[in-house]
Amino acid sequence: MNRSILNLKSKNYTHLFMTKTKKKILFIINNLNCGGAENALVSLLQVFDYQKYDVDLLLMKNEGVFLKKLPKEVQLLPAPQEIAYFDMSIKTALLESLTRFRLDIVLARLVYFFYVKNEPVPTIKDQKLWRVLRTCLPKLPQTYDVAISYLENIPNCYNVDKVTSTKKIAFIRNDYAKLGMDPALDRPYFKQLTALLTVSKSCEAILHKLFSDLPIHIGTMQSVFSLETIKVMAEEPIQEDFSGITIVSVGRLYPQKGFDLAIAACSLLVQRGYALRWFILGEGSLRNELQQQINALQLADHFFLIGQKENPYPYLQKASIYAQTSRFEGKSRATEEAKILQKIILATNFPTVSDQLTHLENGYIVDLNAEAIAEGIIQLLENDEIGVQLKRNLSTCQIDNEQELKILYNLIEK
Repeated sequence: MNRSILNLKSKNYTHLFMTKTKKKILFIINNLNCGGAENALVSLLQVFDYQKYDVDLLLMKNEGVFLKKLPKEVQLLPAPQEIAYFDMSIKTALLESLTRFRLDIVLARLVYFFYVKNEPVPTIKDQKLWRVLRTCLPKLPQTYDVAISYLENIPNCYNVDKVTSTKKIAFIRNDYAKLGMDPALDRPYFKQLTALLTVSKSCEAILHKLFSDLPIHIGTMQSVFSLETIKVMAEEPIQEDFSGITIVSVGRLYPQKGFDLAIAACSLLVQRGYALRWFILGEGSLRNELQQQINALQLADHFFLIGQKENPYPYLQKASIYAQTSRFEGKSRATEEAKILQKIILATNFPTVSDQLTHLENGYIVDLNAEAIAEGIIQLLENDEIGVQLKRNLSTCQIDNEQELKILYNLIEK
């Protein structure tokens, strides 16, 4: 027999032929509609280490413009069918669930209709909705090493109640103190987590203040970005006319984003003689209300709700100013993307703005009212040297995706 074969057999080389088992990771989020959290998750999945991890993704509804951007390595699971019954009229929901002999759904839908539906605070409504949903949702059959819910409220609750995993990591991607959620309803869930992450140090401090007694890790993981992808996509053509003074804002049409203040500020600017156009990229429950405000102030030629855009970057690129008029934020992804594109940024002085911008260094920060927003825009339009300095400072900014990924990988592995 060949001597080299004898030598190989006499030593333990088994490890050379063994493939290390990949860890199984589950990500959970509501959907992949156009929003900061959804965009951030897809960007994270695009750079995730698939040599070390097998990744499943569970959406409460399998919908959204970002679905087509999921990497091929991600296994998209079927969405829980029971959730659809809570989007139907109560009559339709009861008839369909009775037809399927789902008495658990019948009871849950009735409880929702009589005790939850009229809750005035949307975030608390979702918290209470979960207490109803969990009674008719089955547990996920798969077992995971780590389950990661990437958005507050229902995804985090699903993670705790319906997923079997060795570790559970949850995200709060906003200023918890401003969300209007009831900490007493979250506390029983948070205490079962391995880690609770948020997107900025200010948001982390808020969580420490409220939940420091819980035996879990509370920390920060900022969003990851594909800088080259953003810059390439920013060069794609758009149909809208961006000549002259143009302002762009990005966000859901919700009270949080302060677009009512933006409309009022635009009116003041038009009254002062500025021929500008302000474009809002996003959709949401306030569309009709905001359009009525636009019409009432006769701003149809100046303020435009142009809906969700799968690629917002050409709009950011072509804008004279990017405006973040929010009442509160976690850490605005759109603002970070405007920084990457080295745009002149105006932002309101919401509680966590200092995690992203420093006045006259990389942005222009104004008070949270229409008059201050209008005056800030005037200052930026009339003083070119401010914009030149802001752009110069932004050109030196560095984004460290590797450091943020390391935070998550360390939690998965330790």
